[in-house]
Amino acid sequence: MTRVISRVLGALALTAASALLASLPGSPASASGHRIGPNQIYTATINGSNGQSAPVTIGVFCPGPIRSGQTGHPLPDQMIAVSMASSVGGGVGKTGPHANSIAAFFGAPPPGAAADTNHVIFKRYETLPLPHSLVLPCGGSGDVIFLSLPLEPQTSITIPVTYSSPAATRS
Repeated sequence: MTRVISRVLGALALTAASALLASLPGSPASASGHRIGPNQIYTATINGSNGQSAPVTIGVFCPGPIRSGQTGHPLPDQMIAVSMASSVGGGVGKTGPHANSIAAFFGAPPPGAAADTNHVIFKRYETLPLPHSLVLPCGGSGDVIFLSLPLEPQTSITIPVTYSSPAATRS
């Protein structure tokens, strides 16, 4: 009977230690899924890259020959992410004093940022697929700008991107 009690107590201690480690700031377990809040430091990636060494390529579905100004939707299996950062440095953002989310705008954010539909909203630190609903250029370059909402004093992140339609030809 004492062996059973000893094993149960050992399992409980291991569970408690795991929970404590997961709750520590900066630990990988605490970063994923943590709610976005005021005055937090974060990083951002698209397709696993922060764009600091080279622009990130985003594949766009554009049937037929590409015409100037043509738009399409993101190809599947592309990801966008925001993560908590453990220190201030290059390539990090900081949420504002009343922040409750981070928006990734594909292009310059409009004056009424929350009304624009060509963005991805994060309420938690997580990785999401690029939504098919995004309308993106079939070619060229641009920026994805990560801003905390509501808009207020903050530090944003800009990731340079190149839009590419692999199956289409230019006309």
